[in-house]
Amino acid sequence: MTNPTFPLVHDANHIRQVHLPDGMKAAEAIKIADEHFNRIGMRCWRWEFSLSAEPQTAQQMAGELNCAAGIAKPRMSCCCGNRIFL
Repeated sequence: MTNPTFPLVHDANHIRQVHLPDGMKAAEAIKIADEHFNRIGMRCWRWEFSLSAEPQTAQQMAGELNCAAGIAKPRMSCCCGNRIFL
């Protein structure tokens, strides 16, 4: 979901219903998403996992996102159902 009118609004610029296909690594999904958001000059602020996604997948993705940012503070949140991983 992107909205260039509101580039700093997290609810307007995020990825919903994330469910990684079998065999896809978190780093690959992050690369694809980063390329998409960079191409349109936007930033993805949040990843929302599908309720059918495994919570451990969301937790691994959160770790990858934070490593990709190269900073100790999370660059975004990941949520799976009622659990949020920073």
